[in-house]
Amino acid sequence: IFSIPGIHTIEFYRSLPERAIRHVTPRHEQGGAFMAYGYAFASGKPACCMLITGPGVLNAATGVAEAKSDSIPMLVIAANNLIAELGVGRGALHETRSQAAVQDQVAAFTHSLLHPANIEEVFHRAMSHIGAGRPQPVLIEVPRDLLAAPAPVPSGRKPAVFRPAPDTGAVRQASVLLGSAQNPVILAGGGARNAGLQIQALAERTGAVIVTTNTGKGLVPEQHPQSIGSSLPFSPTHALLGSADVVLAIGTEMSETDLLYTAKGYRLHGTLIRVDIDLSQLTRNYQPDLAILSDATRFTEAVLAELPDTDGSKATRGAERASALRADLTGEWSAEANRHKQVLDVLAGVLAEDAVPIPHNSPIPAITTGRRASPVDGCSPMAMERSALPCLRPSGPALPVRPGMCWPSLATAASFTRLRN
Repeated sequence: IFSIPGIHTIEFYRSLPERAIRHVTPRHEQGGAFMAYGYAFASGKPACCMLITGPGVLNAATGVAEAKSDSIPMLVIAANNLIAELGVGRGALHETRSQAAVQDQVAAFTHSLLHPANIEEVFHRAMSHIGAGRPQPVLIEVPRDLLAAPAPVPSGRKPAVFRPAPDTGAVRQASVLLGSAQNPVILAGGGARNAGLQIQALAERTGAVIVTTNTGKGLVPEQHPQSIGSSLPFSPTHALLGSADVVLAIGTEMSETDLLYTAKGYRLHGTLIRVDIDLSQLTRNYQPDLAILSDATRFTEAVLAELPDTDGSKATRGAERASALRADLTGEWSAEANRHKQVLDVLAGVLAEDAVPIPHNSPIPAITTGRRASPVDGCSPMAMERSALPCLRPSGPALPVRPGMCWPSLATAASFTRLRN
């Protein structure tokens, strides 16, 4: 749990030594929220942060909102004043007129706890949002007098929750479209982060070229012969998407933040299949011909089960299409980007394949757990540069802590390199 002790959470800390909880103290609540983001990103497991009333919640709001945007699972516990003080406006310490109004904007699920008898139910409701739906922050607000109140002993029951599987008819229809496509493309976003191996297998089975968004960067190795990486801002990728007879967009909002390097949009002329665990995303920005509500892993596994094995000729053709595009992708890089790439090439040559480089421009702290390559946040200018440049090896389940590094900024590093030379 990432938290700064404060008067509104002191009762929690009285019992902390008795609990098997590892506590990490950041220097600022925003840092605590981004540390939880980074931990969850690297490990694939929900992280927790606890916040004091008022300014603690407001300070952390950016980190929590970023986690919501990037589909990062977090449990946020936000303290508040005494129940009798809520909404009265007497000037209680750190009083906010409506703390819940802020919380509702940055978390996928929020609940203001008003009685200790409801703790277990509310906790399981919150965690079921993470376990069965789109992984995003969930927030439970706890008035400080409840932190000291007696509570029922938890039952010990843990509900088994599963992410939704696709409709079988939709799977058959998608399989026919992908299996018969001549120029398919897979556009994979952060919502497909845990389906990297299945997406790679699906691309090889269908001959699809793989493109990722910023938040999907690294879910398939960018060295894979059918991958052109996170290259959505660039004209050659726009041409690829425009000429595709079938585009499978999986776990992506298809939003403008993936295009900010050039700010150029793209058009689709073929059949669009959209797969998302978030119902509200299925018809946003680009209208699909086939919309499928499903977990990314369960969908890709179901389609793979429908498609026949191939002789590898489709994968070869997909690799040839990707290879023809790669050389053209650098044409729209800025002059600075080529200098930055020199630095990144050195880093890629010396760091372990599962290292996690953390750029300074990103507010995510430099934790180095797991195999996630370059955590990406949509608010960071670095997100645009990272979309153009190769990352290290693919993302995957968390491993023990590995050495990593952070750098002040690519521009500074590139300038230092030029001076040294």
